[in-house]
Amino acid sequence: PGSTQGKPFGVRAWQHGKEDFLLVEVAGNEQVETNHQMFHVLDASGFKHGRCIVLQSLSIDPLHCHTPHLLGMDRGNGDVYLACNQQPHSNVVRLIRDSEGNDVLRRLLHP
Repeated sequence: PGSTQGKPFGVRAWQHGKEDFLLVEVAGNEQVETNHQMFHVLDASGFKHGRCIVLQSLSIDPLHCHTPHLLGMDRGNGDVYLACNQQPHSNVVRLIRDSEGNDVLRRLLHP
């Protein structure tokens, strides 16, 4: 979405009720990882037919997370955790669900 740069570093599937999402964490490679750090939420309901629609994309600020690498989920509430593995700014970032239902994930919470 918006750029073909970067590579998927973490992928998780989320199915709950009518929600069928694919969560994708993207970073660059070869000394450019912080220029292309993104987190995407895709509608995966058409995945078996070769279709996914991007529902939301979040840019990941390298001052809070340098190279998102591992992706985890709290399956109880849908919160997402990004493990950032490079110095400086090695960190874990939490993305939380929007209780209003406007976006799949509301915002980045920084320590």
